Amino acid sequence: WNSLAKVRGMLDLSMFAVQNDCVVVNGMAFAGSRGWTIPESVGFSPAEDEKIYERELARLELSLTSVPSGVSVVGMLHYPPFNERRAPSAFCALFERFGAREVVYGHLHGKACKNAFEGVHNGVNYTLCSADHIGFSPKLILETE
Repeated sequence: WNSLAKVRGMLDLSMFAVQNDCVVVNGMAFAGSRGWTIPESVGFSPAEDEKIYERELARLELSLTSVPSGVSVVGMLHYPPFNERRAPSAFCALFERFGAREVVYGHLHGKACKNAFEGVHNGVNYTLCSADHIGFSPKLILETE
């Protein structure tokens, strides 16, 4: 999007666009960023991708830093935090450092979902939530009391 203020201005009052911050709902903080292709991924170009990758790491850290003390964290990324060989990235390290319980991500579709990492890594549960991967149906990620 071009302007966060414009996007937020167009949203229904029950919706929230997250950028460098979080939203707290029912005692759970939702924080994230777009993410980006990670350096260990096939096709990663240091000349073209490194700057965006570093910027998205900084944005994720700002989002996670904004979580109020004592609030559980659900992380969100568009891009997967793992490469095709399921190796974790600095995005994973940030989620671990800030105590995220769950992380949802997308970007992968069709055959690309086959090698996606889903499950627990260093205490964080990762779930691929691309619409076609989950059958175009809502997916329960976490239940709270």
